[in-house]
Amino acid sequence: MLVLRLSLGFALMLTAEDPRIELVRLSLMDSPAVVLQRTEDFLEKHPDQAAQLGLSYLRGNLLARQGLSQDAGVAFGEAFSTNNLLRAHSLYQIALEEEEQNHPEVAAGLIVKLLGLDPPRALVPKAMALLRRTLSKGGDCRLLEGLPSLRLSTPERRQLRLAQAHCSFRRGLREDARSRMIDLLKEAKGDDTAREAAEWVVNLQPISESPDLTFLVGETLHHHREFNRSIRYLQSALDRSAAGRMSPTPSSRQLYDAGYSLQRGNFWLGRWQQAAEGFAQLAAKASLPRDRAKALYQAGRCLELLGQWQQAADSFRRSFNADPMSRWSDAALLSAMRLEWRTGNEKTALELFGLLQSKRQWKETAVRASLFLASSDLVQGRHDRAQSWLVLAEGAGKGTVVEARYWRGRQRELQENLSGALESYLQALEADTYHPLSRAALKRLQSGPLASLSRKEGLRRARSSKIQDLREAWLLLGAGEAGTAALEALRGQLLADRTAEPYLSMKPAPVQEWPLWRASLREPEELLLALGIWRDGAAMVPRHFPVSQPALALTGSLLLARDGETNQSLRQVEILSQRIPKRIPLEVLPEAYQSLLYPNAFGDLIVHQGFRFNVEAALIRAIIREESRFLPTALSAAAARGLTQFIMPTARPLGQKLGMGTLQPADLYQPPVAITLGAAYLHDLHMEFDGATHMAVAAYNAGEPQAHLWKQYCFSGEPEEYFSKVGFRQTRDYLRKVLTSRTHFQRVYPTTTLPTPKRW
Repeated sequence: MLVLRLSLGFALMLTAEDPRIELVRLSLMDSPAVVLQRTEDFLEKHPDQAAQLGLSYLRGNLLARQGLSQDAGVAFGEAFSTNNLLRAHSLYQIALEEEEQNHPEVAAGLIVKLLGLDPPRALVPKAMALLRRTLSKGGDCRLLEGLPSLRLSTPERRQLRLAQAHCSFRRGLREDARSRMIDLLKEAKGDDTAREAAEWVVNLQPISESPDLTFLVGETLHHHREFNRSIRYLQSALDRSAAGRMSPTPSSRQLYDAGYSLQRGNFWLGRWQQAAEGFAQLAAKASLPRDRAKALYQAGRCLELLGQWQQAADSFRRSFNADPMSRWSDAALLSAMRLEWRTGNEKTALELFGLLQSKRQWKETAVRASLFLASSDLVQGRHDRAQSWLVLAEGAGKGTVVEARYWRGRQRELQENLSGALESYLQALEADTYHPLSRAALKRLQSGPLASLSRKEGLRRARSSKIQDLREAWLLLGAGEAGTAALEALRGQLLADRTAEPYLSMKPAPVQEWPLWRASLREPEELLLALGIWRDGAAMVPRHFPVSQPALALTGSLLLARDGETNQSLRQVEILSQRIPKRIPLEVLPEAYQSLLYPNAFGDLIVHQGFRFNVEAALIRAIIREESRFLPTALSAAAARGLTQFIMPTARPLGQKLGMGTLQPADLYQPPVAITLGAAYLHDLHMEFDGATHMAVAAYNAGEPQAHLWKQYCFSGEPEEYFSKVGFRQTRDYLRKVLTSRTHFQRVYPTTTLPTPKRW
């Protein structure tokens, strides 16, 4: 009782010195009404201290959450007047309220004033987005006249220039607006600003008379995967150039690049015959060997997808011969080798394989070829030729260790060397426990002729007190009673290890113990953190909840997740995970850490759409985790958008089929739209690939035709052979990550219902 009274007395003493500690604690207990009342009490009793701490801003935030917009605006106004650090944030909140009240001209004026205050970097993108919205709703364009001198980063500077172009159009200055849009396209093609500028350019007046502009718009639309439209512009420009009706005459470089983009568009639209012919013509006209090699390689890919494998192999060889040192040379050799092997021309294939091994810089590609050959033989029950191929793969290092160990285990099984197979499979599990081929290795260890030997070896190692032995015992024994006992014993040994114990014992740090209260808070985001406004203070979480202190890092990640900042929460906990010793299994780490590493964000949406389309929620979560890291506004270099990273040619027809109307790029940033599309697409892919999840996931990344082609490389229906024959490194990595995450989501959230939220 004395200890309890002392603790309470200490907490009250701290609260008297800094009211934010109690306010944050109450906020974490989901008591917003109590927090608001305590905040208002302190504002009344200690106005000077409250102003210094930013409590008026907190009051405005709490009122806004309750929908009391007018009162919130007054509170933010007080914060603007009384706290210099929070002036910019206060103006932003007031502008939001004005926009909500349908006063765009007032909101725009406030944002321009905000931008003149040299606001915090994290606030600028949101402010620019609000400025553009309010200008489009009737804000005064004259406000922009004083903004070009501002120090803005490239994305915001481009948005500002786009807004200025819109304003020129509103004033009737069409040529000025067009000129500004064209300048934006010349500067960059990959962002949403470029996409919008291209749309404006083609709508302001015809562009066919300008070769540079026609090519520019065509290339921009190509980058944003608007292939039907980009082809139209690029083909028009090329036709006019061929007829000598373009002045000035395009350069050979411009003509090659435009032709290449046009044929790539045909390729992505599934017009492989047309693309193959186009690439062949492009190769014939190319003046540089590397351009000829590049076009012939793409022609080979088209012919391969058409099923014309001998012609494809010839095109790949011609690509190699055109420039044996180009960036396409080793890929061309591997592609030709695969086709020759799969069509039974083993002697020719092995000659190509030997050529691949002749250059040190081609080693990675040669390793892929060796795994292709080894897996082909082993799934057909032949083990005699695999030895040298596996030696090459085993010597390649970390990137292929799991594959090499798995296929070595398969070879040893065929040789009836069960103890050797067990060791190979165990090495795969130790290298990456949740790699798809490691999970396949575990299945082989727990069934068939290896089952009894694995259990015997597991029980033998479980009697040890060594961490390595206990870890191997757990891996061999699996999730049963004996495996669970081994895992508990392992956890006990790790707790006695001073380098491991801090991670096993992680739990949220008590509010009063946060170093935040003892720090000198000089940045606006730091002040917002101390007010419990985690989303707006997210940039400062790493500073005050550092990964060097595991409990604090866990706490910071929990705070971000609590406020819906899943992407930043995941980033924080992944940085923490890099410091955790590799010998510690994820299963023995705290549940809170595991749920942050594999978050349940957008839970209702994911579960409901999973039920709707008969797709496992764990798979949808895994796709989102690896596609966008749970960032709704994610935009990839390939113009894929949103949580589930759709490109427009895929999103639009699927959206029409689902009754979602004609989707626009901005729609993909809305979580309900993105998750619905993702679940529906996964359902369609499962149907197309007869329920084979591994092929559905590969198709999600690389497209259905490519996923079907990789299936044709295989001699069996085994997912493990398919994995080793996926031809794109990006897709193999993607497949590994998604299937690994899916396994963890299944384990962390074992039911399809949502877990009951826990209090802090």
